[in-house]
Amino acid sequence: MISEGMILADRYEILSRIGTGGMSDVYKAQDNKLSRFVAIKVLKQEYAENANFVTKFHAEAQAAAGLIHSNIVGVYDVGEDQGLQYIVMELVEGITLKHYIEKKLRLSVKESISIAIQMAQGLECAHKAGIIHRDVKPQNVIISKDGKVKVTDFGIAKAATSETITSNVMGSVHYTSPEQARGGYSDEKSDIYSLGVVLFEMLTGRVPFDGDTTVNIAIQHIQDAMPSPREFVGDIPVSIEQIIFKCTEKNSDRRYTSMSEVIADLKQSLLTPDDNFIKRIPSGGNGGATRMVSEEDIMSIKSRTGSIDVDESLISAYNRNKDRQSEEGTGRPRRRRSEGDGSADRRERGRDEARAGRRKDARPGKRSEETSDTEAFEEDELRRKRREAIRRRREQEMGAGEERGRSQRTQSRSSGRPSQSGTSRRRREQERSSSRAARYRQEDDMDERMSMIMRIIAVIVGIIILILIVFIARKVMDVGESSLSENSVVPQNKALQDVRGQSFESAKAALEAEGYVVQSRNEASDSVASGKVIGTEPAAGSMVPSGYTITLVVSSGSGNISVPGVVNVSAAEAKVVLENLGLVMSLTQGTSDTVPSGSVISQSPEAGSMVAPGSTVNVVISTGAGEGGSRIRVPEQHR
Repeated sequence: MISEGMILADRYEILSRIGTGGMSDVYKAQDNKLSRFVAIKVLKQEYAENANFVTKFHAEAQAAAGLIHSNIVGVYDVGEDQGLQYIVMELVEGITLKHYIEKKLRLSVKESISIAIQMAQGLECAHKAGIIHRDVKPQNVIISKDGKVKVTDFGIAKAATSETITSNVMGSVHYTSPEQARGGYSDEKSDIYSLGVVLFEMLTGRVPFDGDTTVNIAIQHIQDAMPSPREFVGDIPVSIEQIIFKCTEKNSDRRYTSMSEVIADLKQSLLTPDDNFIKRIPSGGNGGATRMVSEEDIMSIKSRTGSIDVDESLISAYNRNKDRQSEEGTGRPRRRRSEGDGSADRRERGRDEARAGRRKDARPGKRSEETSDTEAFEEDELRRKRREAIRRRREQEMGAGEERGRSQRTQSRSSGRPSQSGTSRRRREQERSSSRAARYRQEDDMDERMSMIMRIIAVIVGIIILILIVFIARKVMDVGESSLSENSVVPQNKALQDVRGQSFESAKAALEAEGYVVQSRNEASDSVASGKVIGTEPAAGSMVPSGYTITLVVSSGSGNISVPGVVNVSAAEAKVVLENLGLVMSLTQGTSDTVPSGSVISQSPEAGSMVAPGSTVNVVISTGAGEGGSRIRVPEQHR
């Protein structure tokens, strides 16, 4: 149980609790080793007892500790003590973005864009380090007192979502992406979706999807279209609306590819808010709708197929089929199977299917299912028609030769004698037919060989390209590692040397030589001469990394004050002189024949005496002559 005054790891002293969440409690603590305030997030007991979760919790927190960015709450340490799992983080004095929105109801356009840009910059840094937040929401964004926006809870969201269902899931599901709601793979684009929802809430003061249960809200993220923020706040610029739409696309491939693109468009929206400059990715070539074959398409098909005739009835039947599918809302068109094809046609279909497969693989992006089926149907029908036309032409040529041979044989039999010329013509026709058949077989074999050669060449080229990519990547990695090993300096903790008794200049030079930043403050001392170092903050011997700021406490000398002489000075003037030196004046009255009334007759301690600041100086004020004189009352303001 955490209580005030408790010390974790012999270092962190718990001061007070500053917040609580569904998974952990946050405390303000004092780091006694580095003399600074920190925030400590302590896991609740139900999560600390899950060994698998704790392992991931430590691994993710250690990875997040490497994130150094002005828009990210820094993670300093992670550990376990007294059965408590904790993370030590940077202490940010401020308010969460959720509370800020609730306080202001909704934010202005410029303020929302500014906050979104700073959030995106922090998330971009994490994405470049290979860390996905997975729980971007206003509750995890802190706005400091100086207006700095910082994203927190890096590294633990992955462990939480993979092993547990937190009690604040109702707050998280409002910002979850469709792929996260389905339990699928999430990446940088999941954080982009959540950022778009947060921007929507900042501008409108409400979340786009809400419901009674988390399941209901998750289903809305998966199925329902994102509402326009301009429906709730009419003066939101169109560019901001389009940025939100692109961030929150259901299909992650249609969102921004990186946070840098989001930042660029957000900055551009500040310059031209009313311009629709957002480039959104369409869902398909023609929006996924069925396209009818026009007369221009028919002429284009004819020009591509050359002398082969295209059956007009095929086009009409195809269009009628599309009209019927559009009216009835049926699924894919059924492919027709060609009949009577020989072995050459089957080989041709195999080659066509292979080429169609390669074209499909090489086609960039994704096309809608209906559009792909439409194109496949068109291509299959045209290929089938072309094959049938070629086969008919071959059969006609061979049939004509056989018919001429039969006619000549008939004429020869009717005449009762063999015709020498008919026999020669018959032989020539048979030779031509066999020659054409051999040529066709040769063409088929050549097509098969060329197809095989092209496939082999494609495989070889792919292997060569893959080898080159691996080689270049290895070279780049080697160069990066060598440059890091040569140029990067990892700060190491080392014991702070003792410079007490040295002059300020020599102590400063010694500490700066070790890579520290030095500052000073003065302090009175009776034992240390003026200008000498009394001590350091942190204390000598502390383990401090290079670049840390060290404060030198320098003696300003003794703290005693020399009492000034105020005899024969008026009471008002004596009071001003003593109080300016930090002394207190005490008044008594006395008679004097030589000192004018209202002036100081004597003082105690005497002039030149050394006293501590705040000491009392007793002065006697003259009331005039002795026996015959009259007593004078000292005015109230002089006391």
